[in-house]
Amino acid sequence: MGWFFEEVTLQQKIAELTQDWDSTGPDSVEYKDICLAHAYVAETENFGVLWCVRERRSNESTERRIVCNIIESCNGLLGHKELLETDGPSYFSVPLSFLSMVPLEVHGGDEEWWREAVFAYSNEGQQQ
Repeated sequence: MGWFFEEVTLQQKIAELTQDWDSTGPDSVEYKDICLAHAYVAETENFGVLWCVRERRSNESTERRIVCNIIESCNGLLGHKELLETDGPSYFSVPLSFLSMVPLEVHGGDEEWWREAVFAYSNEGQQQ
């Protein structure tokens, strides 16, 4: 997925990206997608990361995932791009509590290189 830029405030973009929604999958199953938790981490004045724990529910299953929305301000417009944990290590500022909300043994993910990097990033910050 590419970048999408529009004329909105950061607060409006966060509200949009954290709202719940309903959808129908290609298998005609109806889903409810819910934001269980979110946190915005400003990296610079014009760039930050919105972390979300999202849960997708149907009558048949429940899935959870950690979503990383990178948000950038450019020329008066605000842009965002969504990345999933499975997309690879990009940013490591996710709140550690989000990792326990999406346990690997239940929901999958990649502990070896992504989650280990998150713990290392967190430990670096605590030592400074």
